[in-house]
Amino acid sequence: MKDYSNYYPSHKDKLIYGTKKTFQRQMNDTDGSDVLIDGLAYKALIHNHTNPLNEYREDRKIMCLNDINLKRGSIVELVNEVYIIITDIDDNGIYKTAKMQKINYILKFKDQNNNIIDIPSIESNKLDYSLGIDEGNTIVTPDDRMKITVSNNQLYSFIKEEIRFVVDRKVYKITHIDRTTRPGLMALTLEFDEERPNDDIENRIAKNDFYEIINPTPLSELTIEGENIIYYMDIEWPYECKLYDENSKLVNPQPNINYSIDKPELMTTNYNQNIITIKPVITEDKSSKTIILSASTDDGSYSCNKEIKIRNIN
Repeated sequence: MKDYSNYYPSHKDKLIYGTKKTFQRQMNDTDGSDVLIDGLAYKALIHNHTNPLNEYREDRKIMCLNDINLKRGSIVELVNEVYIIITDIDDNGIYKTAKMQKINYILKFKDQNNNIIDIPSIESNKLDYSLGIDEGNTIVTPDDRMKITVSNNQLYSFIKEEIRFVVDRKVYKITHIDRTTRPGLMALTLEFDEERPNDDIENRIAKNDFYEIINPTPLSELTIEGENIIYYMDIEWPYECKLYDENSKLVNPQPNINYSIDKPELMTTNYNQNIITIKPVITEDKSSKTIILSASTDDGSYSCNKEIKIRNIN
């Protein structure tokens, strides 16, 4: 256990702490919005972002605490709206900022178990070289081709060339996938394909009969192991997030885990690989409180929350 008895925060530490507290208050007031980022609940500031070169694109700017696992390709859900983060993340050490674009289509895919997988996507009739960075670099595609952008994460790892989708009552197949130009995103180039007897145009599901098994090992939700109740004491409480398979056996190797706390001002934290230790900040106010510890894998495919209650030892 580390000894912090002789620790005195520097002027820089005090400035960062004060700025972060101000940002948190702003989020918790009417300016903040309740959002889901890759399935986890957070508070964030959402600003409109005008796009003079394309009036039909709906862009927003998002600002959130820097301990949130926000990345290009993250799926952000607001009330009745879904966005994809399309730019790099600007992290100033206090909060993160990025630009996101509203999806305008849901691709549908039927797997080998007849499960329907919804894929949030940004459909365009242009080949956009930068998608939100240099908006002017576009060329119009022919009518039989289109560009669709989706998040590049484990949930959609089955996407490959030759897979077919129904878009606007027409069938297209993927002819090219760019996963490198903008890490975190997949830029799909699709070309018109002839309709087949088993294509379900009404429900937007094209027949695919050649794909490999998508999820050979279905995985359970992440589990955060640790105490449900902790106390105002000068000790660190450890928590470890683990991923189990459908047979309740540990997945090997374990994925990298990112943690966040909804009320970070109440805790000091330390990280060691996939283990986080937390210690309540001890002040005169030792009233009962509750925090939410959130965890997610690097690619955002799996996530979970744990409610932790803080109590006075007396």
